[in-house]
Amino acid sequence: MIIVIEVKPNSKVTQVIGKRESGTIRIAIQAPAKDGKANKALITVLSKHLGIAPSRIRIKRGARARIKHIEIPNGTILPF
Repeated sequence: MIIVIEVKPNSKVTQVIGKRESGTIRIAIQAPAKDGKANKALITVLSKHLGIAPSRIRIKRGARARIKHIEIPNGTILPF
């Protein structure tokens, strides 16, 4: 399953902000968008929020962009 996420790096706190009308999920990340730190933090946040292992989450598209297409296992319940 693919979900679309908008990442806001360098935020004061790491949290799921909410969902836009377009279906994009907004997540604030404390880590800077440098050397893949924000991507690693995003995967950590998603794994805790979804209750799945970080190794099962993959950035399919947008590794260097704010809008990312994230691949998660089919059947994962999305709490947002």
